[in-house]
Amino acid sequence: MYQGYGGITQEENTTNGNYNGFQTGIRIQNKWGLSGEVDYTWSHEIDLTSYDLTGISNPFNPKYDKGSGALDRRQMLNANYVYKLPFFAKGNDLTHSLLGGWEIAGTFIDESGLIGVVTGAGGIAGGHSWDSVGLGGGYTVRPNVTGKMSYPKKWNNYFDTSKFYNVTPSWLGGSNLGFGTAGRDSVVGPGRVNFTTSLYKSFAVTERAHFELRFESFNTFNHAEPNGINTGYAPQNGAFSTVFNKGNTFGQVTSAWDSRNLELGGKFVF
Repeated sequence: MYQGYGGITQEENTTNGNYNGFQTGIRIQNKWGLSGEVDYTWSHEIDLTSYDLTGISNPFNPKYDKGSGALDRRQMLNANYVYKLPFFAKGNDLTHSLLGGWEIAGTFIDESGLIGVVTGAGGIAGGHSWDSVGLGGGYTVRPNVTGKMSYPKKWNNYFDTSKFYNVTPSWLGGSNLGFGTAGRDSVVGPGRVNFTTSLYKSFAVTERAHFELRFESFNTFNHAEPNGINTGYAPQNGAFSTVFNKGNTFGQVTSAWDSRNLELGGKFVF
């Protein structure tokens, strides 16, 4: 009996990409009791695939995926500091021992978001979904997109979903072999602004040993920070409409970074 095959996949472990960036920073070292650094990076990473063994969407045209890669974070501002509080800094009495020698430290980040790849681009006709390419799979089709993307940045509508619409299949005269026009980087996900703060002090026990008491907060100001967004396009009869399908979560925030966390800790060093 002849052994048949359902399909044969060709694999080639090659890709290309490029990165261009501008970096600058300023640092202060133990000046007026303050040490810290502020760094800024503007960059752009472009590739076909961002990770090892990642399949391309269109095997007939690898450039269909060329665009901002999954590692592209366009702008990043980072700061960190350590400041020795000047209160009760001198003396040998109990007040100095308890209230003096405290230090405050922290970090700050403000960074733009990563790309969110919109997937799912077939359509529905007569209640049945169809594949716009018509070859049974082995590829990823994105929907069509029109106009420049806008961002309401609401939790139930982070980006403008009305810009996306169904792909016309190739057998009905659709262009590009049935692949949609939306780029891999047509949507950029939420950025992040975050503060962490630490207040700590070392208490001398002996000449070589000390105890460190530390109070820490993560997401100090308790900002609500969206993280993931739903980029799974749901094809409908005609153009996609959030009014037509109110139950769909396309374009909505699906996860968030942690809310404020507080921590109290101690460490004995000897």
